[in-house]
Parts: sequence; C-alpha cells; structure tokens
Amino acid sequence: MKMFNRSILNSLGAAGVFAAAAAFCAGAASAAVYTATIDGISVSDYGAVDPATAPVAPQSAPDSVSANGAVFVLTGQSNWTSVPSGLSWGWDPYGASDTTHQWINIDTSDTTAVYNTSGSTLKIVWGSPNAAPYWGVGSLEGANDNVVTFFDASGAVIGQVGDLDIYNAFNSVTPVLNDSSPGNVIAFQTPQPFASVAFSTRSSSFEFANAAGSAVPEVSTWAMLGLGFAGLGAAGWRSRRVTPRALD
Repeated sequence: MKMFNRSILNSLGAAGVFAAAAAFCAGAASAAVYTATIDGISVSDYGAVDPATAPVAPQSAPDSVSANGAVFVLTGQSNWTSVPSGLSWGWDPYGASDTTHQWINIDTSDTTAVYNTSGSTLKIVWGSPNAAPYWGVGSLEGANDNVVTFFDASGAVIGQVGDLDIYNAFNSVTPVLNDSSPGNVIAFQTPQPFASVAFSTRSSSFEFANAAGSAVPEVSTWAMLGLGFAGLGAAGWRSRRVTPRALD
C-alpha cells in the first residue's frame, strides 16, 4: 500500500465513531463483548448488529481509491440485477432485509479505499467476512481477504486486521458469518493515533458501515478493564491466532 495525502475530510463521520460514550453495546444485538489483540490493535466484537435499533447514519465515500477500483455508497440491500457490468454488490452489513441503512461496498479486484480520518478508536459494522475457512480452497485459503489498515501521520502502518483474523479470534465465542445475516459490530483501538484508515479487498467485496451512535469506551475505561496493548506486529497479509476474552 502506498502513502496517501491527507485532507480535512473526516469521512467516516465524527458523530459517534470516535466519540466516547457510556453505552458499550448500542446497536448490537448481544450484550457480550469479546476482545483480542491483533497486530498490536485491541479489537472488540460486540456481536451481530441489531438493524431495528442501530442508528441510521449517512456514510461517506472514501478520499481515495486505488486504480481500477470501485467503491459505492448504498442504501439497503441493492437489487443484484442492477449491478454495473463487471462489478459486484456485496451483502448489506445490516442484513438482506434492511432497507434504511447506508453502507459501503468496496468492489473486488484488489481495491483499496482510504479515508483520511484521525483518532485512536474506530467502530464498524463488518458484513460477511470473506476469507477462508469459508471457502476453504484456492488462493484465499489461510489468508485475509478483507483488511482494515491503520496509518500514522507519516504514512507508516500502525497495524492491520483482516477478516480471517476476526474469524480466528471470535468465531469460537460469537458467530462470524459469511452470509446475508446482519454483520458483527467490531471496534478497534490503536496503540497510537492514526491519521488515515484503508479498507482493502483482494478478490471479493468488502461490505461495512461506520457504526455512528454505537459507542466506543473511553481510553480510561479500556485501562480499567485491563486491556493492554501488545507491541506492533509486522505489517503484512497473514493470519494471527489469538484467544478472545469476554468483558463483563
């Protein structure tokens, strides 16, 4: 990935994405929260989003998209017959029956979409993670397909988290499903502030939405809960097996 110029756009939206609040599980169906450290980033899984209670928040297009890539801001599950030639709609992260929530679809073919937004916490609804072991064979076996990468102000990688990482970390305690059901609410806390975030896909669509209104605990709250940060891991496409733990 290359270093991208930053702009003043805060594309993922400040309304609740980076704002700290008291409620841990707003917009999520499950009260249980599981956390794991992946590539130096504290990652929490709040379980499947509840479309009935999740806030309806506008989504923004990225600040930059890799050459030949395609990114769409969609509302509800789009009609598959309306897909432009050569492109692909993914599943609505809020579920196939959703009609009100906006979401981002990053199309296939090694596309990277960059948002020039800063902070130390990010929360998204991650729809239908695509990596093996779902497919189990072929070029994706044992590798991440959809990846979130955090960069500092110099363009250096802070850390990255992929869909296979999410599966390995949490599927044993809360389902991580590659289908049309509502996706999981995933929160990231980086060990240092980030200046941009890249969402990348290798060979299948990456569907997500910023979880505005689904609160992320304050840094002091993380500390009280005993969530330490590991040292930064080497950046790269790889699988990292970790053991999740539940937060009471």
